[in-house]
Amino acid sequence: QRKCSVREPVSGRAIPVDEIDLILVPGLAFDTAGRRLGRGGGVYDRYLARVCDVEGRGQVTRGPLLCGVCFEIQVWEDLPTEDHDVGMDLIITEQRWLATRPDRLG
Repeated sequence: QRKCSVREPVSGRAIPVDEIDLILVPGLAFDTAGRRLGRGGGVYDRYLARVCDVEGRGQVTRGPLLCGVCFEIQVWEDLPTEDHDVGMDLIITEQRWLATRPDRLG
C-alpha cells in the first residue's frame, strides 16, 4: 500500500514506452472533443507529453491511445483548456464510447 492507502501492484520491470498501447486517464470532467479537466497540477499532462508526440493544442500525433474514463455526467459539451493540456483519443463512460479522434483508433 502506498500514499492514501491505495493498493499498488508489486514492482517489476519498467515497461518501455514503445510497448505501451493504451493509457487510461481519469479526470474530473471531459468534453466531447476529448479535452480533460484535471485537478490543476498538470501531473497527467506532463507524463503524457513525455510518452506521446504532442503538437499544438494538445493533439497527440503518435504514441499510446489515450482513453479518458469517467461517468456520463462528467462529459460536457465544451471545457476550457490551456496549450499544455493533452487531449484524449477516446472517452469511455458507463453509457457509451466516444471516439474524439477516430483517426487514432486505426
